[in-house]
Amino acid sequence: MGIRGDKTKEKTLYCLKLIPPGEQVEIFNIATESSILRRLRDLGLKEGAVVEVVSRDPLARKMILRMGESLFALDEDLCNGILVRPLIACYREMKERVYYDILTGCCRREFVEETLERLVTQVPCALVLVDLDDFKRINDTYGHLCGDCVLREIGKVLRNNIRKQDLAVRWGGDEFLVYLARAPIDLAQRIGERLRSEIIKMSLMWEGEMVRVTASVGVCGVPPIRSFEELLKAVDQALYQAKREGKNRVVLCLR
Repeated sequence: MGIRGDKTKEKTLYCLKLIPPGEQVEIFNIATESSILRRLRDLGLKEGAVVEVVSRDPLARKMILRMGESLFALDEDLCNGILVRPLIACYREMKERVYYDILTGCCRREFVEETLERLVTQVPCALVLVDLDDFKRINDTYGHLCGDCVLREIGKVLRNNIRKQDLAVRWGGDEFLVYLARAPIDLAQRIGERLRSEIIKMSLMWEGEMVRVTASVGVCGVPPIRSFEELLKAVDQALYQAKREGKNRVVLCLR
């Protein structure tokens, strides 16, 4: 069920009647006549109280609410005058903002490293390390706003060219790590090449000038590498070999 709300004092507030079952809310304002207001406050429904919407009874036009250990029914008409702030939805939104890099839309490194350590035990799998070529030159030539635009587009390219079970992570400033689930090394190499190719195809105009972007790519898989630490080291070495060999290429680690 969708809910619409208004922003008040930098908080998004909703009418209690619109809140779906399963959501916890904090009561922000009760706007109703004094006699009803007293009755609601006798129930403990006052500004700052936290309640959970348990269910709806559409025939009786009531909402079933839980506050602490107590359950009670409230007429939907009364709910129209109660503004609340959803807590679960706010938590999910906050978690998403923390978990994902705002600029690129990719996962943030600090929140997925432990997850990756576990995932690489599910063989076969692979890591693809993507590093933009001469990114400092782009910032120096066109400015950091242009650099941010490039990173934003790179994030889109990565997310649009991997599968649902894969992860794209912003690993460093202009370095991205892609985890490929259930991917043998030949598939990982093809995906790495696809990412490199799609980055070249990016059409990025900045102040009337086409900005060209290329990337060097390292690829390494499990097996033969086993631990996450060894895998990171190997894929990093493959990436730097791609840089040494002239950039804009994919290097596969087979050791």
